[in-house]
Amino acid sequence: MDLGWLEFYVAGGAATVMRVAPGGMTAAELAGRVLGELRGRHVAEAFWKVGPGYSPEGAGQALLDLGASVDRTIDICAYPLDGPVPEWPLPGDVTARPVRTREDVACYERASCAAWGYPPPSDADVDRAFAGLAPGCFTGYWNETPAGAGGYTLAGPVARLWGAAVVPVFRGRGVYRALVRARLAHAAAGGGDPRAGPCRAPLSCQGPTIEDQVRLRWNEPLLRPSVPLASSPGKRPPRRARCGHRDRHHALP
Repeated sequence: MDLGWLEFYVAGGAATVMRVAPGGMTAAELAGRVLGELRGRHVAEAFWKVGPGYSPEGAGQALLDLGASVDRTIDICAYPLDGPVPEWPLPGDVTARPVRTREDVACYERASCAAWGYPPPSDADVDRAFAGLAPGCFTGYWNETPAGAGGYTLAGPVARLWGAAVVPVFRGRGVYRALVRARLAHAAAGGGDPRAGPCRAPLSCQGPTIEDQVRLRWNEPLLRPSVPLASSPGKRPPRRARCGHRDRHHALP
């Protein structure tokens, strides 16, 4: 769900914060507003990934101060783009293409929802996504059938890969590799923006495959606090949090 200032999704009673627009809020103000919004929607637990360069500064500490705990720390690897983009072999039936038109957006949204196990998007969902479309989204195809989706964001000289997933029936056929290769090539060429130079800084990846947040250095912490939100008057419930720098876990009292 995208509220403009907050984007999140809910699965199994737990909300995962995807994006925030803090405006002029401090970290403590933002944390309180986000958790209040989610609590009002009867969400039992919240997961929130933060790390170096996250805005506003201090968001992770603000969540810890509210009783969240570090659940996971993620090792960050990197791939330099000052040389050729890897040419992994792909089956001839597999392609990955940038999202540009409304029909492209519809294919991207349907593939992404199917890959992550969510209900298909409505026409209104597609319209909202198309209205907010930014360069960097790609759809992977198997025999011209949308089979996967993923994106990346240019942050100065760094490309941050995020959100790639493949529809279960198409996994193991090279769709994910196609999405990685297409995004690497697009980022190395400047992201399709004629004002941007080639991306020369490393891409980072989580674990053995390039996905999720992209950072310039290795082993930077990503904090993903998970905070149970159900509460009764006069009693604060136990809370948990997720964080990253080699998969750490915290539990709140």
